[in-house]
Amino acid sequence: MNTNQKIIKYDTEVDKYIKKLGSSKGTLEETKKHGYEKYSFVLDKLEKFYHITNYISSKGYELDDNEKILFTLFSKASLDVWGIYYCLSNGLEVQASILLRSLFEVLVTVKVILKENTLERLRLYTNYSHIERWNHIKLHKEMSGKGYSNKISFEQSEIDNIIDNFNKYKTDYHPQKPIHWAYKEFRKNPTMKDLCEYLGDEFVNNYIFIFGTGSKFVHVSPILEGHFTHYQNEKRLIVNSFKFTDSTINVSCLAMNICCEVITEILNFLKVQDYEDTNLYIRFFTDQIVHIGHNYLEQNS
Repeated sequence: MNTNQKIIKYDTEVDKYIKKLGSSKGTLEETKKHGYEKYSFVLDKLEKFYHITNYISSKGYELDDNEKILFTLFSKASLDVWGIYYCLSNGLEVQASILLRSLFEVLVTVKVILKENTLERLRLYTNYSHIERWNHIKLHKEMSGKGYSNKISFEQSEIDNIIDNFNKYKTDYHPQKPIHWAYKEFRKNPTMKDLCEYLGDEFVNNYIFIFGTGSKFVHVSPILEGHFTHYQNEKRLIVNSFKFTDSTINVSCLAMNICCEVITEILNFLKVQDYEDTNLYIRFFTDQIVHIGHNYLEQNS
């Protein structure tokens, strides 16, 4: 059997499998629907929470350049919540946990920026974009020198501009390894653990629980095996199907709580119109759902 025949053979078999799967698609959809309905009391609220964040950002606050970077973080957190909702509503708990890790990192960044020396930290965070662009160019040059692709998506004029900006701001960052925006503030490239220790015990605990667990999923830890294990007639199988468990509640509540803190911290700093009432509402909404979620878990433990 030649290569072309092998490809045709397997393509035919895959098409047959998909057709067979289609005949059971209704059952799969019903199973997924049942999973969603079981946790709809929190998933529906998670979806609404995302729309609340959109409502806030739709107000079009007038902000200067440094303040706009905070709303970039606001938007990142909001879309992480939407991604978490999409994953959980489709039974993708591992993928939701990865996004929760990303959302926690947004909160840590916001808290570090706003804790003290805020205007300087906003400047350092904003200007670090020029360093990151240079890091990309530098990596490309190093790899192309080793025989890898020399294609790059920038025109020479853009590269020259990146180099000029790098030279303009580089003294604020590590001289050999400029890999973190907060180097000047901490006199080293801080790790996520360093930043959480700086913020206090609550963040260290969340670092262990949220960031540590999420990192296992991001970096393909063998611990993942347990999540994908399924037993059928006492036979142990590794499957890649959706799953709905009580983790849906935990992740939903954590996502709302973290994003709520990101938003209230930013609005408190900016003191935009009606920020106190906005924060009051989103905090009440979040606390109410977290309370319901915790009660459910306690009653069904």
